[in-house]
Amino acid sequence: MNLIDAFLTQEKMSARALAEKVGVSAETVRLWRIGKRRVSIRNIAAFCVVSGMRPEQIRPDIFLKIPEKAA
Repeated sequence: MNLIDAFLTQEKMSARALAEKVGVSAETVRLWRIGKRRVSIRNIAAFCVVSGMRPEQIRPDIFLKIPEKAA
């Protein structure tokens, strides 16, 4: 189960309800759920507000980058 599915199950929320709260289409949420698309940078803030998650939980590929070692 991915992050989106886990959230929807825990909150007993439909994908359509999540889409409305975040301000995206139901199709976008469907693509997030099946892994065909990631939550975009512009939607992360809204998703965080709705879900209570932190950005690094949603997109660790962006928010958990390890800085290069200083020379």
